[in-house]
Amino acid sequence: MYNNQRNCLVDIWELIGTSAQRDYIDIIVDDSVNYYSQVDFTIYLDRKPRFYIVNIIIPVVFLVFVVFMVSQLVAYQSVFCVKSL
Repeated sequence: MYNNQRNCLVDIWELIGTSAQRDYIDIIVDDSVNYYSQVDFTIYLDRKPRFYIVNIIIPVVFLVFVVFMVSQLVAYQSVFCVKSL
């Protein structure tokens, strides 16, 4: 199951780059100075275009088609209601 999730993430994201920055922190507690290391990792990611097509464009086109078909169905049924009176 883990491999399927990993493959899905690889399909959506593209790794642009990474960076790491090391820094030292001085913390003073009760008149004593403690030195700590801090490492900041940065990951730069970009979404692949297929994500936008599958998750945004296709559903919008489908909804436009459904709305058009429903409006045609309502117009078609209203013609029969008028003729039957």
